[in-house]
Amino acid sequence: MNYRYVLQELRHHRHRTLVNSLGIGVGIALFVAINAVSAAYQEAVSLPFRSLGTDIVVQRPEKRTSDSAQPPASMRGIRLPFSNQLLLQDDFKRIEAIEGIDSSASALLLWEFDKSGFRTIMGVDDSKPSLGPVKAKDWIKEGRFPQEQG
Repeated sequence: MNYRYVLQELRHHRHRTLVNSLGIGVGIALFVAINAVSAAYQEAVSLPFRSLGTDIVVQRPEKRTSDSAQPPASMRGIRLPFSNQLLLQDDFKRIEAIEGIDSSASALLLWEFDKSGFRTIMGVDDSKPSLGPVKAKDWIKEGRFPQEQG
C-alpha cells in the first residue's frame, strides 16, 4: 500500500477527513450510549424481582382488538397496571404444572390514581411465606402485616 499517497490525500482533504472522523466518532458514541441505556434498563427492570426471590413473573395483557370501539381505560381510580388482566385459576394451575417450576405464589398489583397523586396497592397470598411478595413481612420495621383474609 502506498502510505505516502494516503497521507497526502488526508492532508489535502482536511475537511472531508474531519467530517468522516466526526461521523465515525458520533456513531461509536451512539452505539456505546444505546448499549449503556439498554443494560441499565434491563438492570432496573429486574431489580424489584431480585429481592422477591423470583425467577419469572407471568402476566396477561389486556385483550383488545384493533378495530374495537372500546375506549381506552381511564387513568382515574384503581386499575390494573399496564392493562394487565387477572390470571384464571386454570391458567395458574397450568403454569404450576410446567416442568422445572418448583413453587409459585400469586399477587395482585393495583395502581390508584386520584387528585392527590399515585400509589401502588399490592395484595399477596400469605399461605406461602417464604416465596414471592409475602417476603415483605420480613421488611416491616414498624407496625404489623395484615392478619385477616381478604
